[in-house]
Amino acid sequence: MLRVLKASLIYRAVAGVAAVFGNQWRRSALLGRFLGGPQNADGGMAAAFCSAVRRGIRRVFRTARLDRLLKGSIFLRPELWCAAALALAPLVPTMAAAGLVGVSFLSALAKAGASPDINPARHGTAR
Repeated sequence: MLRVLKASLIYRAVAGVAAVFGNQWRRSALLGRFLGGPQNADGGMAAAFCSAVRRGIRRVFRTARLDRLLKGSIFLRPELWCAAALALAPLVPTMAAAGLVGVSFLSALAKAGASPDINPARHGTAR
């Protein structure tokens, strides 16, 4: 059956169009610059943007000394807050569920700000 399907004219036409779009997608200069590639070992503009945002959050946390204040806190466990939001969403009012989702987001930001850099030597912030 699969051999008959692959031999059909419609399958060949759809596969040809998909191959053309796939090749254009892979050779796109904008996507190559944004996502990075073999020529850009750092990961591209998206990785640089995320890294800059994380460094900014980290700087705010160090300045306000929130990393020390929140050390060992339950608030630094976003997986717990996400699980609570998922489990309680059918049982609580919509605004309470939205509040739990907001707490989950803030907890993820707090974890990003309070955790040490993944690779300090790469960012030049080794301590």
